[in-house]
Amino acid sequence: TEIKNLQLTLQEELPRLQGALKTISDIRDGLDFATLSEPINQLIQLFDKLDNTLRRHPFPDAKKGYDNLLRLCKNFSRLIERSLAMLGAEPINQTNVPVNPDRHDVANTASLVDGATVSKILRVGFVCKGQILRKAEVEVAAPARKFFGR
Repeated sequence: TEIKNLQLTLQEELPRLQGALKTISDIRDGLDFATLSEPINQLIQLFDKLDNTLRRHPFPDAKKGYDNLLRLCKNFSRLIERSLAMLGAEPINQTNVPVNPDRHDVANTASLVDGATVSKILRVGFVCKGQILRKAEVEVAAPARKFFGR
């Protein structure tokens, strides 16, 4: 019953959020970083709750009710990401890029060597107007060694 209630709540909220996206984008351009940071941080917290739920779901092929709930959560997460983007917050979620200490917190620091690249995003980071709201938590891969044969 809790799953059904959550599904119904999400279904009711999605259209309202979609309508709000246009209004948000209209006012964003005139706002400075200090004004934007609080609503962006609130959306990031909501994004994290949904994202963590999706990442920890143990049975991707579970019952239909769970599948529907996961689908709704994914759609809701996408709307939150779009809302963040309309406020000017960009995700830090790229893999196969060099590790940048200003943008990345490395979880497996034992693997951190010169030339290391981001191999996995553990938690998405966000940047707005050139300022880091939150660093991405990442795992890194050491660069491939080049061997020269004779």
